Parts: sequence; structure tokens; C-alpha cells
Amino acid sequence: MTFDELLAKIGNKSVYDASEFQTKYNNDKNMFVIEMLYYGYFGEGNNINMDTLETKGYWSSSHGRIYPALIRLTPDEFKEILREGNVDVDNVIID
Repeated sequence: MTFDELLAKIGNKSVYDASEFQTKYNNDKNMFVIEMLYYGYFGEGNNINMDTLETKGYWSSSHGRIYPALIRLTPDEFKEILREGNVDVDNVIID
């Protein structure tokens, strides 16, 4: 992947400015990009209630009575939940 392609994917989500990022790209043999996402709050008026999660099957009785953090979602399910919270998925997740 070229530096410009990588920079376009990362956008404004890096802790490094463009010149620091370029130096790391040029000098490091291996580079890992870790994307962190604070989940659980989508902003005023955008939170998703339990009824919506249950109706859409993301957290339903089929999962049993387990702690919500232990429920495994597919990448597509996770993206759909973000969309339900009016989150721009392309601005949050790099595919």
C-alpha cells in the first residue's frame, strides 16, 4: 500500500501529523494501525434502546441471559448498529 493510500484510509484519525506519519512509514519495517472506538454512546438523540437491539436480533433472548459485552457481533452487525446510531461508518472503520 502506498503512503498516500494509507493516509487516505486513516484520514484525520491518527495521533501523528502527516510528516511524523511519513517518517514512520518510511523507516519502520512493519507498521500496525490500531483503530480504537469508544462505543456505547452515540450522542444526544442517537442512542439505541434495548427494544431496537432485540427487534433487530443483536441482543435477543436467543443469546440467553449473558452479559452484553460477551455477545459476539459480526462486522456487518456492528456496522449496522453504528448506522442505527447515526454514525458515519466510513469515518470510523477502515476496511
